[in-house]
Amino acid sequence: MSPPKLAIVEDDAAVREALVTTFEDAGYRVFAFEGVQDALAALAATAPAAVLLDIRLRDGDGLELLATLRARFPQLPVIMATAYTD
Repeated sequence: MSPPKLAIVEDDAAVREALVTTFEDAGYRVFAFEGVQDALAALAATAPAAVLLDIRLRDGDGLELLATLRARFPQLPVIMATAYTD
């Protein structure tokens, strides 16, 4: 059986790498993307079981990406996260 696939969209390289390591160690096959454009270009091909999505990204808004994902993949679970406190 192949491991579950998880997509991570996070613009902070250190956070992204920490998440990748954590989820790979937990048995997931992880696809990591730095921003909105990278994620949109690859998500259909990678077919993840879920997406971990940062709310604020350098090249776009995570909430706008969420709306796009909902339109294209309505059954795809998306977990939103942010390090910002405001």
